[in-house]
Amino acid sequence: KLTAAAAAEEKAAAAAAAEEEEAGASSSSAAASRLWDRVHEEMVEVSEGGAVATMKGNMEYTLATCEAGRMEGTGRQSFEVEIVGDEVSGLFVGVVTADIGMGERKGKEFAVRGETRACLMRMSDGRLWGNGKGGDDYAGDLEKGDRLRVVVDCEEGSVSFLKNGVAHGPGWGAGTLAKGVAVVPAVQMYQKGEAVRLLP
Repeated sequence: KLTAAAAAEEKAAAAAAAEEEEAGASSSSAAASRLWDRVHEEMVEVSEGGAVATMKGNMEYTLATCEAGRMEGTGRQSFEVEIVGDEVSGLFVGVVTADIGMGERKGKEFAVRGETRACLMRMSDGRLWGNGKGGDDYAGDLEKGDRLRVVVDCEEGSVSFLKNGVAHGPGWGAGTLAKGVAVVPAVQMYQKGEAVRLLP
């Protein structure tokens, strides 16, 4: 038989557990609502409620981002994409600085060594581009059906990658991302038919 104090304690614990479960559900809901929310509509078609970005232009660079998925502050934050198109030769996935304007989303290549606002992996060979890297660190290709998780450690300023749950290449080490600078999930496309799904 429970004493009044023990009963009160049990009730408080149950309330806390319910609150935690509700918070987890909200957090899952927020993750589920991730979508490619900033794209050049002439170049990119979004489908599945914004979860899938498909290149409809051809032989011209374009950048799509999930601005709602800002990564900043403290701790490790991540997102995951699934390759859903057959073409990957001009497909890059990673992070770029938040709030890149629409004027730079058509015709500009972000996957270049001198582009300090981008940390991108090319899907055709796993090489790294941007922020001091220009085709460095071959890790192997990704193809249709593969998943790539991008992990940002906001405190140490590093970016790492996992292919189907396994570490894929060295990524960018500590100090790459400046403290206080927000980055967002990004995909750069070049060839018609390249497509990625942003997973919840």
